[in-house]
Amino acid sequence: MARRKKNLRGQDSEIVQRARQMRPPVLTGLIVLCLEAVGSGEVWNVPSGDWSTPGNWNPATVPDGTVASINNAGTAIITTSVPSPSSVEVGNGAAAVGRVDHRAGDLTASGAGVYLGIAGGNGTYNLADTAVVGTGLTAFGMGSGNLNTGTEFGIGGNSLTPGTGTFAVNTSGTITSGIVGVGVNAGATGTVLMDAGTWAMAQLGIGVGLGSATFNIAGGSVTASSDTAVGYLGGTGILQIGNSAVVTPTVSGIGQGTASMSMADLLFAGDGGLSVGTVRINTTSSFTSTAGNIA
Repeated sequence: MARRKKNLRGQDSEIVQRARQMRPPVLTGLIVLCLEAVGSGEVWNVPSGDWSTPGNWNPATVPDGTVASINNAGTAIITTSVPSPSSVEVGNGAAAVGRVDHRAGDLTASGAGVYLGIAGGNGTYNLADTAVVGTGLTAFGMGSGNLNTGTEFGIGGNSLTPGTGTFAVNTSGTITSGIVGVGVNAGATGTVLMDAGTWAMAQLGIGVGLGSATFNIAGGSVTASSDTAVGYLGGTGILQIGNSAVVTPTVSGIGQGTASMSMADLLFAGDGGLSVGTVRINTTSSFTSTAGNIA
């Protein structure tokens, strides 16, 4: 049985402390990522359009300090910097679907964070030039957008119920995050596809607490200042550094550049066989554990 990883102060990392609440057989009402109150902001109400157009929201104002919700199977397109919503919810509710195409400009979540796939919904956030066909994992051209996801970034699931979330990245810009959870809840599914970009975060969970997730970085760099958990506490997680047909069978050997990833500690499949954690690194990529701890 693998040891549960401690941080530099000899304590469980925050993401592991939260995930410890999610042990079988308790499968519902589990909290990993907190969520701001729903319904306290603007709701997207057109099939496709510019985020910055007030009439595309209900009420007719661009979210600024309030919750931005896209749940109507519509697509909100960002091509210039926008006011800062308190949080962004994409695909919130059973059978709800939403999408954000962030091609250029800045978006900062000033409050709780960004959540893709909430309460049984399906949410997608493309930080790329979706108007251009690309050849990488994302299949989009390179954009120039910058995204600050605030305190938390939930990609598949939230504090209430699981969901399905996808984050596709091909940008010359940056992503700044606090805690990042990819498929971190019972029954949640999360996917990250990254061709280019610079992503700095505090902690990363990939398939934690009965969730399922794949994090595939073919190019760019990802830095987690604290722990990264891959397949932990009943979860199934795959961390792929460098493109591979094993993870994405429709794409083989294509990437925007050399991938690199660094974090303090790496934790995977650390609960006596309840979890499945896989880390793959190709020969053109690099992985660094800055604290030297892998368990």
